[in-house]
Amino acid sequence: MCRKVTHTLPVPILTLLLSLWVPPQLSGQFLTVEIEVPSEVNATVESNLSFGSVVAGNGISRVELGDMGMGVFGINGLTGQRLHFTLNLPERLTATDPAITATIPIRMEAALVDFGVNDYRLARPFTLPTEDVTIQPPPNAPGQNWSSVFLYLYGEVEVGNIPNATYSGEIVLDILYD
Repeated sequence: MCRKVTHTLPVPILTLLLSLWVPPQLSGQFLTVEIEVPSEVNATVESNLSFGSVVAGNGISRVELGDMGMGVFGINGLTGQRLHFTLNLPERLTATDPAITATIPIRMEAALVDFGVNDYRLARPFTLPTEDVTIQPPPNAPGQNWSSVFLYLYGEVEVGNIPNATYSGEIVLDILYD
């Protein structure tokens, strides 16, 4: 059996108590506190993509995932942070000498590791040209606040009968984050 216990205070005494507790003049001070903690993401080029020296007319020259010529972006951010990557890739490499109009076709592939370990053997394919990623902590430090994503770039060029020159292109990584 449950019993409800109610304590009451007679009204005249309540009025007297309220008049004793309330000061005759009330004033209030308000302080508004705002703080903005921006998410921080930074990206660096760990290694440029390089096909090295190739012979004109030699056909296809390829850099594989894990080769020394592979390009690598390192992206640091807060664990759990959502990122949207867009890779803007060239379709052709152009000569650095403006007098040469020949170009070299390039086909790119990409892979990434999203849990703080720079090891291409652990990479999963990156769907070109965009990918959504959530930064994960490294397996050996699950409580870590900061972690990294590593984006690996590789592919092939088809070198036809072109003038000897240095040919280059620009790969731009755009990152949107929450």
